[in-house]
Amino acid sequence: MQRNSPNLMTWESPLSKRVRALLLLILTTHVVASVLGIRWGLPTGRWDACLFGDAPPWEGSRILQLAGGAWADSTVGADVDVDPLDTSTSRRHGLAANIPTPLNATEADQARLYLRYRLYTHQPDEMIVMRALGGMNPSQLRLDPRLYQYGGLFIYPVGALLKLCGAVGLIDVRGDVAFYLDHPDEFGKFYVVARAYSAAWGLALSLAAFAVARRLAGDAAGLTAAALVVLMPVTICMAHEGKPHLPGAALMLTAVWLAMRCTQHTQEDRADDSDARAANARRESRANARAWWLLSATCGAAVGMVLSSAPVCVLIPLAAYLRLRGASPRNGLQPSLSRDAVPLPAARWLATCARGGLVAMLAYLLTNPYIAINLFINRPVLASNFGNSLAMYEISRIGEGFLRVAELTAEGAGLPIALVGIAGWILWLRNQRTEAAPLLAVAGVLLAQFTLLGAGKPAEYGRFGVFSDAALAIGAGCVITRLDRAWLNHASRGRSAVRIAVLALTTILVAGTARGGIAYLLNFHRDEGAANTRWIAAAVLRDDLADEAPRSPTIAVLRAPAPYACPPVDFSRYPLVLYTDKASWQRDAARRPSVLIEVLDRLDDSPGPTPGSQTFEGLHATPISWANKPVRVTWSRGVEPQNE
Repeated sequence: MQRNSPNLMTWESPLSKRVRALLLLILTTHVVASVLGIRWGLPTGRWDACLFGDAPPWEGSRILQLAGGAWADSTVGADVDVDPLDTSTSRRHGLAANIPTPLNATEADQARLYLRYRLYTHQPDEMIVMRALGGMNPSQLRLDPRLYQYGGLFIYPVGALLKLCGAVGLIDVRGDVAFYLDHPDEFGKFYVVARAYSAAWGLALSLAAFAVARRLAGDAAGLTAAALVVLMPVTICMAHEGKPHLPGAALMLTAVWLAMRCTQHTQEDRADDSDARAANARRESRANARAWWLLSATCGAAVGMVLSSAPVCVLIPLAAYLRLRGASPRNGLQPSLSRDAVPLPAARWLATCARGGLVAMLAYLLTNPYIAINLFINRPVLASNFGNSLAMYEISRIGEGFLRVAELTAEGAGLPIALVGIAGWILWLRNQRTEAAPLLAVAGVLLAQFTLLGAGKPAEYGRFGVFSDAALAIGAGCVITRLDRAWLNHASRGRSAVRIAVLALTTILVAGTARGGIAYLLNFHRDEGAANTRWIAAAVLRDDLADEAPRSPTIAVLRAPAPYACPPVDFSRYPLVLYTDKASWQRDAARRPSVLIEVLDRLDDSPGPTPGSQTFEGLHATPISWANKPVRVTWSRGVEPQNE
C-alpha cells in the first residue's frame, strides 16, 4: 500500500488504484450494514391481535377524535409528546405518593395509547420528526417544523424525500393521519426514508475520517480510520435511526478537515521569491480562503442539522488564530512560538472571527428560518420546544458524568478504539502537532459537554458521542501507521516480521470493533421480524392473560406505554397502572397488580429476576440501541388492586 508522508505536498495527492478500491470496499460495507435491519421496530398491523384481541381494530378516525387531534398542535413543540396520562393535579400527587396511576380508565386514554402503537416505532425519538412533518403543509405555506433541536437541514430534506417517494409511487403520502392509523405499515415506510437519509450521511462521515487521518498520517491511517468508523457500534446504531446525530457528526468532521485545509502554509511560499513560487503561493492563498469560508458555512450547517453540534463553532476562532499566525503543520507550532513571530493583532483576529461567525449564522438561519421568524410571531412554540429539551439535561455530578461518558465511549467506539485512540491524542499533544488542533479542540469541547450532562443518563445518550468516537478512531488509525513506520525505521532486518506484527495489531483493532458493531446489526435484523423480544413477550403475555379469564388482570408498567417501553396488549380490556419504580410495585402488597412489564437496557438494570418472572433476552447486549431490548414480565399472584 502506498504510504504518503504527511507533508503539505502530498496530502492532497491523487489516490492510488489500490487505495480507491479499499476505500470503495469500506463504503460498500457501510451501505450493506445500513440496509440490513433498516425496517426494525416499525409500526405494523400485525400487532392487531395483541392490541384489540378478537374485536375489530379501532378505526383511525375514532382514535384521532378521542385522542384530541394533538398530533399537530401549532402552539407546542413537535417533541412534546402526545401524553396518554391524565395529568391532573390529583393524579400527579398520587403518583408522587406511590399510589398507582391509572393509564387507560377512559376511551380517550385508550385512544392515545393506540395512537402510539399505530404510529410510533421502537425508538422513542423518531416519531418527533414525523410529528414535525405532519404539522407542515407546503401548499398552504405552513413550513414551521416546530422542532429546533433537530434542525431544518434534517427535517426539510426528509420531507422532500418523502414527497419524492410519494411522487414515484413508493409511499402513499397524504395529509390524513386517520388513514395512517388505519394503515400503520404504510406509515412505517416514512421512518425507513428518514433512516436512509441518516445512513447516507454515514458515507460522508467515513470519507471525512479518511481525509482527516490521511492528512495526519497518510493513506494507511486514512483507510484504517474509515474502516473503524464504519464498524463502530455507535455508527451502526445511528445509521439505523431516523435522527440527525450521525449527519451532524459528518458535518463536524468535514469542518475539521476544512479547518486543517484553510490553515496550511508551506515553507517554500516564504523561503523562495521566484515567480513560480509566488504564483503557487497566490493559488494556495486563494484555496485557503475558499476553505475558510466553507469552514464557516459548514459549522453553521452542522448546527443547522442538530443543535448539539454547536461546539464545532470553536473551529472558527481557532482557525482564524492559526491562519493569522501562519502556523506550519510541517514544523508543528514553531512559527507561532518562535522569538521572531509577529504578535497577533487582536483587532484583526476579532474581525476575522466576526466574519466567519456571521457566515455560520447565515448558514444556520438559512436552514432554520423559523428560529428568527417565531421570535416575532410565535414565541410560545420556541419556549415549548427549547423548554422541553432543556428539561432533559442538567449539569450535575460531574464525576459521575465522567464515568458514565467513559462507559458509553467504550460501548459506542469499542474499548480497543477508545484505548488506542487516546494514545494517539496523547501523541499529538506531546509533539505539539498543530494540524491535529482542530480535531482535538472539537472532540475536547464535545467530551466536556458530554461529561457535564452525562450523570444518570440512559445508554441511548451514547448517540451524542458519535463525533468523539470517530475522533478516537482517527487517533487509533494514526497510531497504527506511525508504529509501522517507527518499527520499520529501526529494523535492520526482519522487516517482514514487523509488517506481520503491525498487520496483526490492525486486525485485532478492526476485529474488536467489528465484534461490537455486528452485535448491534444482528439485533436490528432480529427486530425486523416476529422473533424479536417485544413480539415474543406480547404473544406469551396475550396467552397468559387469556388464561386468567373471566377476570381482567391489572398490568403495571414503570413508563408510559409505547412500542419502545411496553409490548402491545389489549388496552381496552386490561386495566393499566403506572408505578414510579419496581420497588414501589413490590411494596404495594394491598394493591399490587397481577403483572409487571419492564423493557430494559441490560438484564441487570432491574432488581430481579423475582419469583414468577420471565425474561425475554435479545441476541446480544446492545444498550445504546432500542432494537431487541430485553423484556421482563413478572407475575404476582397476590391481592388484586382495590377500587378507590
